[in-house]
Amino acid sequence: MQSVSLRPALPNEIILLIMESLLVVRGLLLHPSDELARRNRNKYCVKALHALALTCRRFNQMVTPLLYESFIHPRDDWGALAKFAQTLLDNPSLRDHVQYVECHVRPRRGGVPTRVWSMHMPYFPQKLFLEVVKAIGRSELEDEVSKPMRDIRKHAAIFTAVILLTRNVTHVQMDSGVNFITDYAWSHPSLKNLTMQRLYDVRASRAATPITSQTLVPAPGMSDAVWPDYGNYIIEEMAVHYCDMAPEILNSSIFRGLEIGSIVRLKRFACRWHKVPNCQMDYEGNINLQSLSDSLSAFQTTLETLILDTTESEWLVSLDEVIPTIGSLRRFIVLKHIDVSGLALWSDDPGTENAPLAAILPASLQTLVVHVEWDDEIEGYLMEFSRDCGANFPRLRNITIECTGGSAPTQDNDLLTGLFAMEKVQLVLRNDPRS
Repeated sequence: MQSVSLRPALPNEIILLIMESLLVVRGLLLHPSDELARRNRNKYCVKALHALALTCRRFNQMVTPLLYESFIHPRDDWGALAKFAQTLLDNPSLRDHVQYVECHVRPRRGGVPTRVWSMHMPYFPQKLFLEVVKAIGRSELEDEVSKPMRDIRKHAAIFTAVILLTRNVTHVQMDSGVNFITDYAWSHPSLKNLTMQRLYDVRASRAATPITSQTLVPAPGMSDAVWPDYGNYIIEEMAVHYCDMAPEILNSSIFRGLEIGSIVRLKRFACRWHKVPNCQMDYEGNINLQSLSDSLSAFQTTLETLILDTTESEWLVSLDEVIPTIGSLRRFIVLKHIDVSGLALWSDDPGTENAPLAAILPASLQTLVVHVEWDDEIEGYLMEFSRDCGANFPRLRNITIECTGGSAPTQDNDLLTGLFAMEKVQLVLRNDPRS
């Protein structure tokens, strides 16, 4: 019987394209179901890439850079970070591949389970950190090893060890509120983005405390400094998760806080209003998106992405209350990507005459996503927009209407999609999977 060769016949370029489809998704997602899907997908991708690396030498050489390009700390494995640090310490060639590190430095309530540290002996974090600073020639950090380390400091030490070991890391995402030894990581010469995420695993004390994240970049001339210090960084991105504040309260608590000691050049802003289960609301107020828009006007020359979701804000307004639209966004001259609820663009007040989309959307727009219940009125607004988009929105390429309540038209939409296609704009009408 003739033996069959198991060696792949496909060229390396094709195999790499297939492998790249298994790259992990970076960055925490706003919607809980999306974030859970991201974690599950990433877990699958890492396992698949690891399995490919063990298949043969050829695959190992191709997949290793992809496997180590991103490290995402599993929430259910507090020992993973230490293992990753040890791997980088023992295999210096792998340090060049790491570009993204996502790590939860702050332990969940109750701390890190004792067994995580005891399996490596109590002095393991100090021992590992000492080995790392010696390996990279940072002897000035050896004094930190002698300081007492609670769970959070132990984890921060290993997190810092990972960052110091990497040579080409460009983006780090971590829990905020953790300084300690992590400050030493921020002088890394290749680091370009730091996303700090405030996490609340248990939100029983106060409901009206949104979970926020910020992405920072070093200010010009500060690449060699500990740039998370005030004045050394620029805030480029802000996201507010599980927001249960009216925009007026959001303005005073979030935007006013940004004015103190920080350089802000927002490129991306996202806010989703969601009621936290079993929590008493501390604040009451109207959803006045105009107020929020006024605050964002400070960034009208820098804002590129805007996400506003009011679809779950019914607890803030009565049934007969009208939510005012956000109004014109024309002043945001570089705004490219908009993802909003339908009520942000079109009022549901029968007595209100809604402005045409061409009159309120920015000329720089490239993609538009709207979450709305489909009806004849929405179809009319889009029909009108199809006549204006070609001349007024030269960069617009994609419009997606996420139809709530399963209301997406399954037929008789060829005319509308065809009108946009004539303007080289792809229109997608589909049911919102979250509704």
